[in-house]
Order: sequence, then C-alpha cells, then structure tokens
Amino acid sequence: VTAGTFNVIAKYNDKTAVASVTVEKKEGKDEADLEEVIEELKEDSEEDPCEEDVEFLMGEFKALQSNIERIFSHFSAAAAKFYQEINSRRSDICTNRMMAFAYYQAKRMAGDVSSMISEARDLHEKIIIISAACKLKTTKATVKNLLYAFNDIGPITNSVSRTLAAMQGKLSELSCDEKEISRHGEQVTAQGDIDPTFLQQGGAGTEIQNDSVDNTGEGLQDEANYQTDLLILVWDSGSAKDDVFSVTLSGYGPLGTTPSGSRKVFAKDKMKPGPYSVSITTIKTEVGAGTWSVKVSYKGKVLVPATSGTNSGAVSFVIPPEEN
Repeated sequence: VTAGTFNVIAKYNDKTAVASVTVEKKEGKDEADLEEVIEELKEDSEEDPCEEDVEFLMGEFKALQSNIERIFSHFSAAAAKFYQEINSRRSDICTNRMMAFAYYQAKRMAGDVSSMISEARDLHEKIIIISAACKLKTTKATVKNLLYAFNDIGPITNSVSRTLAAMQGKLSELSCDEKEISRHGEQVTAQGDIDPTFLQQGGAGTEIQNDSVDNTGEGLQDEANYQTDLLILVWDSGSAKDDVFSVTLSGYGPLGTTPSGSRKVFAKDKMKPGPYSVSITTIKTEVGAGTWSVKVSYKGKVLVPATSGTNSGAVSFVIPPEEN
C-alpha cells in the first residue's frame, strides 16, 4: 500500500527466516505490469484466463490435497509392513511375498504421490497468478489458506523420496534384486484377495486346488480349474481402486468389463494359432488416469507377463500351433 522498507518473517516447518523488503512504489503504479502478465497468460491459452472459475480450481486443489494425504497414509503403512517383514525374517527375505507386496505397493504409491503433487503445484501456481493478475475478488484469507495448504503437502514429497530410497537401500544391503522384488509384488497385487497367512510365510511353490487362493503368487487363483485354454487377467493396478476397464480381444470383439477397482479373468476356448491383441479402455475413473495391468496365459504358459498401462492401450501375443 505504501513505499518503504519492511521486515517480513517466513516460517516453514521448524525453520524461521527474516527478510528486509523495500517497496519502491506503492500499489497502483504498476498497472502496466499486471496487463503484461494477463497478456502473457492469454498467449498460453486461447481462453481469457480471467474468466477461470477460481473457486472451482480451489475445489480441485483441495480434492488433490485430500487424495495426496490419503495415499501418503497408505504409503507409510506399506513402508512399515516392509520393515516389519524384514525384521521378523519369517522366511528367506528375498522370497518373502508379503515383503515384496509391501515394497511394490509403496513404490507404486510413491509414483502416484509425486504425480499428484506436481499437479497440485501447477494448480496452486495458476490460482495465485490469476487471483493477483486479474484482480479477482478472492479474499486474501482464502489465498492465504491455499498457501498454508500447499505448505502442508510440500514435505510429503521429501518424506516419500527418502523413505523409498531407504527401502531400496535395504534391499541392496540384503542382496535382493529390486526389480525381481517389484515384479513379485505386482504379481501378488494382481491376486486381489490376499491371504495374509500365505503371504506371511513367503508364498508357496505349487497351486492348491479349490482353495480360492493364488498359492504361487503369479496372479491367478486355481488356474488349473478353468476349462478354457486362453486366460486374460485384467485388474486395477492404481492406488485409488476406482477404475473400470473394457476388454476387447481381436477377432472376437468385446469380452466385457472389469468390476470397479477390482480384477476379472476373461476366458476363451478353442483359439486358433496366430497373432492376437487385447485392447483395454478405461471407461470410468475417479482419481487421475485409469491405471490397468494385464496378464495373458495359454494352456498354463504365460504369453504376456504382468504389463501395466494408463487410459487406453493394448498388448499383443501369439497362440502357438498345436504340437503333434
């Protein structure tokens, strides 16, 4: 409001800093600067940025903040389980599927948190710039609360990065193959309904029929009971567990859809030898992009190992000729 020199105090977590700020011009003399900012915003968008609904943008930001905090809570629980399994050493730790499951979950959620915080950062910056440049009626208190909210989620990034790096360091210390652990964890995730007793013991080597449990941890339950040759397993591999996917097999058309946030096995019999593709399309998602994983097997042989993607995608495979 007035020119002069002022002391400004900033606090972040347990740190405090003091700066001396000199205001050379009082408010109202930099109208041209604000107009330049608006013009720059217009160049980046075909629409007038001052017509943006800031209240709606702030609602999106708050929803992101809530999801970040929720996923971070799950991440922390997965990390705690990871160390619990290592410390208890109920089985050869590098083959312990509960540990692999916890690690894969933590790794996947770390990626989700990083992506969502980046989105929140962009949204936060957009709200601040538009509110200032367009002289909207958004109150100072509202913007101030937004700044506090962003400061609350800021430290989560560092916490997730440090924790995941420590987990990877622990795997290296134990001479465990990080990629192999992650692969086992994704396979167990595909199971959906996880038997804690089975996982606590590190998994089993053979499939036990009619127990409705994925004893081998490769993503299928009682697979020998299926009376068809081709099995296509599709599941929601995102952390929100809210996606629905449509599955189509080339030459056969739509096979159906998956349950919301869950998995489903699509089975086909009497397949002719030759190339095929499975297309997966996200038809419903509540948070972010639809995140799917797919696995294809034929007569017990894996043709497509667990493969992940977002939104829409496809995987290809070849049905081998019949052996004489």
